[in-house]
Amino acid sequence: MHKIHWVGVSSTVGLRVERRQHLQSVCLQGVDLVDQTDENRLGLSLVGQRYS
Repeated sequence: MHKIHWVGVSSTVGLRVERRQHLQSVCLQGVDLVDQTDENRLGLSLVGQRYS
């Protein structure tokens, strides 16, 4: 009985940890996308200054 209960608890904890890591990775991907767009804007503005 104890083993079954422990497996249930460990699996729910594992799911929570996986979900948290997934959320963190999604947040990191969002930050990376924002960083890339900022870099693109900087690059475009630099190119615009160069040609103007």
